Amino acid sequence: MHPANPGIIFDDTEATLITTRTCELNGDTTPQDAVAIATKMGANLDVSSQVTVRRYGGPAISGNSEINMAFVYSDPTDFGETLDLITGGKISPNTGLDAGAPMTCNTGSLWLSHRIHAASN
Repeated sequence: MHPANPGIIFDDTEATLITTRTCELNGDTTPQDAVAIATKMGANLDVSSQVTVRRYGGPAISGNSEINMAFVYSDPTDFGETLDLITGGKISPNTGLDAGAPMTCNTGSLWLSHRIHAASN
């Protein structure tokens, strides 16, 4: 797992909304490019974002050709605003940083995450 944008999660709540997408990397796009895109999207949306590159388990994939992106929202309002931006075509992980479309992503899934442990550092 590669943290992209730390964001603020579980701020005054015990549950958060998470969206995930599976993306195929096209051409010379690398997992590091996907992390850069997730970092930019997370910062633009002010949410936590991360990229997972599967190393073990699941159906076979050719080397580093598929990643998973996750975005964790601090509250339902953030999620609603993001959904409006996606629906309006203003943001998409299929859009590259500045040079086209380096990934092809599915429509995504919505999850509810519950905090199971918290510790003060």
